[in-house]
Amino acid sequence: DFTGWVMGSSSDSNLFDVYYNVTEPGDPEHSNVYGKVKLLGANARSSATNKTLKIGYNQSVNQDGIYYYVTRIDKSMRYRCSDIETLDMSSTNKIDTIDADAFNGSTALTKAIVSAKVIGSRAFYNCKNLKTLQLYGSSESSQGVQQLGGFSFAQTGVTSVYIPSSVTSYSGGVFAYCGSLTNFTVSSSNNYFAADTNSPNCLYNKSKTTLYQMGGGTTPTVMQDLSS
Repeated sequence: DFTGWVMGSSSDSNLFDVYYNVTEPGDPEHSNVYGKVKLLGANARSSATNKTLKIGYNQSVNQDGIYYYVTRIDKSMRYRCSDIETLDMSSTNKIDTIDADAFNGSTALTKAIVSAKVIGSRAFYNCKNLKTLQLYGSSESSQGVQQLGGFSFAQTGVTSVYIPSSVTSYSGGVFAYCGSLTNFTVSSSNNYFAADTNSPNCLYNKSKTTLYQMGGGTTPTVMQDLSS
């Protein structure tokens, strides 16, 4: 394990102390051979004026002359993320997984821009002040969010959700207990999901034979077979 730092935003005063664990070694003899690390935690420095944790291509980690990319956010993140107000992953497609419970109960978090391929169960559960959620993805490049784990955004304050074309898997209760959620929009290029035009509206499978989530989901919606 080692400690580094990343930019919080565009200003030098927006810094986080970030904790990493190496999951795949790099090559000190070849600077273009990057290793991989998982993110264990991030604490804002006292000088931080904008507590935005931005993870992107230009934020590779240099440790002892070896460069690493963040490819996973570990479940232990929940114990070292109380300062993060915005999580911005808009400029990276290298993160494969956000572990189950990674940000569970992070009440400071108000905005999340997410591009990880797999979002684990309860990853953002009970982030009550999380109101803005952007899921990035493109089926053409096979990048971005692909799997939404069970209850991954349950009991948050999100008001609207856009399902990009990359999403192929949706587990039960992803947006359960989201009483402010009234609008689902699905990419026209998504082959797996659809939404209706009512308000509050609902999220279905593509053929609308299975109901995944009702808008204003103050109770955990059980997937319902509507084909019969």
